[in-house]
Amino acid sequence: DKYNAEDNTLDLSSLIQDGIEQDTMYVPTWMDNLPTGKVQEVLLFLHDTLGIPWISTIVVSTVAVRLLLLPLVISQARYSMKIVAMQPYLQVLAQSYKMSTLPPLEKLELFRQNINLTFQKMSFSPFRMLLYPLINIP
Repeated sequence: DKYNAEDNTLDLSSLIQDGIEQDTMYVPTWMDNLPTGKVQEVLLFLHDTLGIPWISTIVVSTVAVRLLLLPLVISQARYSMKIVAMQPYLQVLAQSYKMSTLPPLEKLELFRQNINLTFQKMSFSPFRMLLYPLINIP
């Protein structure tokens, strides 16, 4: 058996009998476990199963991913509107922070408490805004 590192193939011609035409076999590597390897597997599956050209495979997979992410996009848009609605409250808090005569540390602690109360009142979590970008990374 001969392994070809350049093509990442293994020549099994000595093992194949009865006129089978396939003389190479894919050898898995550590890169197959990365997200890109999984995407490649899905694209290969779609291409082989549907029997469509590669450009159509890419278009179909892109549309499918966009449709799967649509509920999240809508949720993020609604969440962004919450931020816009919260702006007047935050501006009032910022003004009161500037005008306060408390010592700096006490003033900062009071400002932080008021921001947290505003976030609770509006059912807002700043970490939720990171959800959409994190899901889009892979």
